[in-house]
Amino acid sequence: MPAAESARDWIYRVLRERILEGAAGFRPGDRLPTRGIIADAFKVSPATVGRAIDLLKHDGLVKTSGGAGTVVVVTEAPPDYLPEA
Repeated sequence: MPAAESARDWIYRVLRERILEGAAGFRPGDRLPTRGIIADAFKVSPATVGRAIDLLKHDGLVKTSGGAGTVVVVTEAPPDYLPEA
Protein backbone atom coordinates (compact mmCIF):
# COMPACT_ATOMS: atom_id res chain seq x y z
CA MET A 1 0.00 0.00 0.00
CA PRO A 2 1.44 3.38 -0.95
CA ALA A 3 2.23 5.51 2.09
CA ALA A 4 -0.10 8.37 1.09
CA GLU A 5 -3.05 6.07 0.37
CA SER A 6 -5.53 4.97 3.03
CA ALA A 7 -6.24 1.24 3.48
CA ARG A 8 -9.80 1.81 2.25
CA ASP A 9 -8.60 3.54 -0.91
CA TRP A 10 -5.94 0.88 -1.51
CA ILE A 11 -8.47 -1.97 -1.30
CA TYR A 12 -10.96 -0.02 -3.42
CA ARG A 13 -8.32 0.62 -6.10
CA VAL A 14 -7.14 -2.99 -6.23
CA LEU A 15 -10.67 -4.44 -6.37
CA ARG A 16 -11.79 -1.82 -8.91
CA GLU A 17 -8.83 -2.64 -11.18
CA ARG A 18 -9.55 -6.37 -10.98
CA ILE A 19 -13.23 -5.81 -11.80
CA LEU A 20 -12.55 -3.46 -14.71
CA GLU A 21 -9.87 -5.77 -16.11
CA GLY A 22 -12.27 -8.72 -15.89
CA ALA A 23 -9.89 -10.78 -13.78
CA ALA A 24 -10.98 -14.30 -12.89
CA GLY A 25 -13.45 -14.15 -10.02
CA PHE A 26 -14.18 -10.47 -10.69
CA ARG A 27 -16.37 -10.71 -13.79
CA PRO A 28 -20.04 -9.71 -14.03
CA GLY A 29 -22.14 -12.15 -12.01
CA ASP A 30 -19.20 -13.31 -9.89
CA ARG A 31 -19.50 -13.08 -6.12
CA LEU A 32 -16.63 -11.30 -4.41
CA PRO A 33 -14.89 -13.10 -1.57
CA THR A 34 -16.36 -12.34 1.85
CA ARG A 35 -15.30 -9.22 3.70
CA GLY A 36 -13.46 -11.42 6.17
CA ILE A 37 -11.43 -13.13 3.45
CA ILE A 38 -10.57 -9.81 1.80
CA ALA A 39 -9.70 -8.33 5.21
CA ASP A 40 -7.34 -11.23 5.93
CA ALA A 41 -5.69 -10.87 2.50
CA PHE A 42 -5.09 -7.15 2.98
CA LYS A 43 -4.44 -7.40 6.72
CA VAL A 44 -7.14 -4.86 7.60
CA SER A 45 -10.46 -4.96 9.46
CA PRO A 46 -13.67 -6.13 7.77
CA ALA A 47 -15.06 -2.63 8.42
CA THR A 48 -12.34 -1.15 6.21
CA VAL A 49 -13.25 -3.63 3.48
CA GLY A 50 -16.89 -2.63 3.89
CA ARG A 51 -16.03 1.01 3.29
CA ALA A 52 -14.11 0.06 0.12
CA ILE A 53 -17.08 -2.00 -1.09
CA ASP A 54 -19.36 0.98 -0.42
CA LEU A 55 -17.24 2.97 -2.89
CA LEU A 56 -17.50 0.16 -5.46
CA LYS A 57 -21.30 0.20 -4.99
CA HIS A 58 -21.33 3.98 -5.45
CA ASP A 59 -19.46 3.49 -8.74
CA GLY A 60 -22.05 0.94 -9.88
CA LEU A 61 -19.48 -1.85 -10.07
CA VAL A 62 -21.03 -4.17 -7.48
CA LYS A 63 -24.28 -4.67 -5.61
CA THR A 64 -24.91 -6.28 -2.28
CA SER A 65 -27.91 -8.06 -0.91
CA GLY A 66 -28.42 -9.59 2.47
CA GLY A 67 -27.21 -13.17 2.49
CA ALA A 68 -26.18 -13.19 -1.18
CA GLY A 69 -22.90 -11.35 -0.69
CA THR A 70 -21.39 -8.81 -3.04
CA VAL A 71 -21.84 -9.43 -6.75
CA VAL A 72 -20.02 -7.78 -9.66
CA VAL A 73 -22.53 -6.04 -11.93
CA VAL A 74 -20.50 -3.79 -14.22
CA THR A 75 -20.37 -4.84 -17.85
CA GLU A 76 -18.05 -2.13 -19.12
CA ALA A 77 -15.61 0.37 -17.68
CA PRO A 78 -17.01 3.71 -16.54
CA PRO A 79 -15.95 6.52 -18.91
CA ASP A 80 -13.43 7.92 -16.41
CA TYR A 81 -11.52 4.63 -16.14
CA LEU A 82 -8.05 4.74 -17.61
CA PRO A 83 -6.06 1.56 -16.95
CA GLU A 84 -2.49 2.01 -15.80
CA ALA A 85 0.04 1.53 -18.58
